[in-house]
Amino acid sequence: MLVTPLGRIGAAICFDLDFPDLVLREGRTGADIMLVPSSDWREIDPLHTRMALMRGIENGCSIVRPTAKGLSAAADYEGRMLASADFFQTNDPVMVAQVPVRGVRTIYARVGDLFAGLCALGVLVAAAMALRGRALARRG
Repeated sequence: MLVTPLGRIGAAICFDLDFPDLVLREGRTGADIMLVPSSDWREIDPLHTRMALMRGIENGCSIVRPTAKGLSAAADYEGRMLASADFFQTNDPVMVAQVPVRGVRTIYARVGDLFAGLCALGVLVAAAMALRGRALARRG
């Protein structure tokens, strides 16, 4: 994390954003903008960039993802695409964007996947209760 007059700048590279836990650290430290230089290939374009933008929404930060051989994009902390340039669909390799210099704090950045874990636990408890109910019904 780099603290500047323009906000807190976080950084990751390419494949790092496929791992939410890595980016969650930046969200917990209050990153306003994430710079994510990347290199993709035709088969993963534009999915990889869309996944990266989701990390920005989760953590409340703007994402700037210049990409070699893929979709370059800049989006705000709500996932609104502010600029994009797709390597495979343009002859002009330049992308210019202005992104918000202040992010927002999100619940996800505070609790991570706690809700998903609680949901999984709830399913396990419900399944155990159903199995127990069946066993009691067979005995009774």
